[in-house]
Amino acid sequence: MVMQNFYFIILLLFGSIFALKTSANEKVLYNSSTHQVVTPDQIRAGGTRWVILDANNSNYANYAHPAYYNTSTHQVLDSSQGSSAGNWILTQSSSGGGA
Repeated sequence: MVMQNFYFIILLLFGSIFALKTSANEKVLYNSSTHQVVTPDQIRAGGTRWVILDANNSNYANYAHPAYYNTSTHQVLDSSQGSSAGNWILTQSSSGGGA
């Protein structure tokens, strides 16, 4: 029983570390004019003017993924270097934490 709990704790820690690493490396959408930031999690939850384009859909094969479609401006912001949609760019997320 002790070994089983030990393995569970190790798996739980590994999963937490992996989740932190993934979110820290995830890019966010940034509006260089308004300084608004939109995360992929916010897009997935809905309520933004953005949708994530499906990388497995052949209609979107020419975009560098992840790629995002703005439902208001009908522009695509993809992961290629220098890509923008209006004032929106993709940029590395920052921790934003402070002591």
